Parts: sequence; C-alpha cells; structure tokens
Amino acid sequence: MKKSLIIGAALMAAGIAIALAGFALSGGDVTALNAENGIFRMAVGHDDTINREERSYASDEFTAISFEGISDDVVVTASDDGLIHISLPQRERVHYDITEGKTLDIACSDRGGVRFGFNFVVADDEDVRISLPAGSQYDVEIDTVSGDLDVSRISAKALYIGTVSGDIKVRALSAETLDMETTSGDIDLTASAGAYRLSTTSGDVELHLPGDRDDYEIDVSTVSGECGMKDGGSGTKVSVDTVSGDIDFEFFGRSYAA
Repeated sequence: MKKSLIIGAALMAAGIAIALAGFALSGGDVTALNAENGIFRMAVGHDDTINREERSYASDEFTAISFEGISDDVVVTASDDGLIHISLPQRERVHYDITEGKTLDIACSDRGGVRFGFNFVVADDEDVRISLPAGSQYDVEIDTVSGDLDVSRISAKALYIGTVSGDIKVRALSAETLDMETTSGDIDLTASAGAYRLSTTSGDVELHLPGDRDDYEIDVSTVSGECGMKDGGSGTKVSVDTVSGDIDFEFFGRSYAA
C-alpha cells in the first residue's frame, strides 16, 4: 500500500512538472495566482474568473430542455414568475454554449489547453441554476461528468438525469417517466412518476415514494449491495439496478404533486 502511494505521488509530481514546463516553453502564464470568488487557485495559461450569464424565456418558447455539463454542480427548481431562467458561470476556458430551437440546449465546451489548479474553498457562484415554470411539461435531460445535481419542485413530461461521479438529489418532483443513472454517485429520490428507472454501479440508492408498497411493481437487481425489498407487485413500475450499491425504499403513504 505504502509503495503504491509513493509511486502515485511520483507520477503526479512528474505530470505536474511536465505540464508546467510545457506551458513555460509555449509562453503560457504560469504565474496566475488569485483568490477571487472565495477560491484560492494556481492556474496555468487561463484566467478562471467567473462572469455569470443570465437569460430568461417565456414558458412556451421550448418543448424540451437539454443540459450537458462537466464539473459544475447543477440546481434545478421552480420559478416564481412563470418564466424559464438560466444562470451560467462562464469562464475563459470552460464555457457554456446556448442553442435556442424547439429545445433549449445548453452545452459545456472546453476550449482546450491544460490547466493545473488548486481549489481550497468552493465558491457559491460556480453552480449552474435553471428555473422552470411550475406545472410545466417539458422533456428535460441533464448530463454531467462530476457535478452534483439537485432538482426540486418541478414537473416534467420525461426527465432524464445522468452523471458519472456526481450525486443526484431529487425532491418534490412529478414526471410521467423518470430515468436516472450514475456510475459512482449516490441517488436520493423523492418523487411521483408514471415509471421509474434508476441505475448505478457503486453508488447507493434511496427512494421515497408516495403511496405504499402495493402501489408498485418493483424490479430490483444488485450484485453485492444490500436491498431489503423483494421483486414483484403490480402498479407503477420501479426498476432499480446496482452493482455494489445498497438500495433502500420508503413509502410515505400519500400522493405527491410538484
């Protein structure tokens, strides 16, 4: 174990040295040291200053919302004025492109280069914020690599949430279909849906569902995780699949509407 840690540290040090040398030779800025927005950083070659971009739309401008991010956390909630609102942390290197058609498409693009940085304090201004009108029925798709996802107080026609290592937390939500998947992040769900599909490799899954056990047709599968719920039943379909994550159900005995 100790030998592995030493090797890992050596490889990391070598990688850092190569990155710094490459940028120095190419004229990259290797001295940018700042403490803006509550973060202490050492950055190479790019300014990480955040400029928030805010946009608002009428509720009937789109039939679907699509978001694709990398590492920023994402907060989705209901708007108070019946409009769609988006608030994005724009940076020089990592930037969000917005395409407005039938679908409001927000996609994160990495403009290249290598960045070496240390984040000691997480800034409050770095999350993506999306607000949707209460009672709306959009098809909503949210994808990230490592960002956490917090979705609350909205309704959707079809909702897909996917992340590799981020955690997913969904509260006070209703949808016709609900599809969530993560590799190593946890899923914490409180929602009413016409059908549920949840999948994770090593993350744990907690479901808090309206009604009682008899209202659901449950299909659970795990290789080495723990689950006290048996398959079977009739009613709303709930499919949960993990490899090593635990699965926990709770029924709170009443219907929920977002």
